[in-house]
Order: sequence, then C-alpha cells, then structure tokens
Amino acid sequence: SQKRENAKPQFVTPPIKPSSSSGNDHGQFSSRVE
Repeated sequence: SQKRENAKPQFVTPPIKPSSSSGNDHGQFSSRVE
C-alpha cells in the first residue's frame, strides 16, 4: 500500500498530466521536449 501511495503523488508531480488541462502549458512543454 505504501508503494502505491508513493507512485500516485509522483505521477501528479510532473506537469505532463496537468498540462493537458491547461492546454497552454501543454504546448510549451511539448516544444521544450522537441
């Protein structure tokens, strides 16, 4: 259970998922990766 809880917050830490919600952030993030 501890490992699962740790993996959850880690996924939220990166601006990859929340980026989709913002839209503007997603475009900037995509450009940075390229």
